[in-house]
Amino acid sequence: MILALSAFLCLPPYFALRMFVRSYQRAERRGIPTGRFYLAISAVLVAFMFNMGVFIGSSISLQQGTLPFTRLHVVAIVIAWITFWIWIFLGLALGRDLGRKRGLR
Repeated sequence: MILALSAFLCLPPYFALRMFVRSYQRAERRGIPTGRFYLAISAVLVAFMFNMGVFIGSSISLQQGTLPFTRLHVVAIVIAWITFWIWIFLGLALGRDLGRKRGLR
């Protein structure tokens, strides 16, 4: 249960964060302005830290024998869902013509 919860809540923001950091590094090497990458990295980092907090809280309550499903869990799931699709879209977009035209691949 804990492994599934961590994968569901924490992996999508983590993968999106890794992609934004790699894109930032490529942009910096190619002399592309990096301000938007700072914003994206900080937003995804906040999402990752929020989901990690919800995961840790859920792990503690699961260890005590209860796991209440609250609004925080709903928000964490929505954040994970959004970052998952951001990760998928950017993975496809940066790997295709958009990334090559912009110099990000």
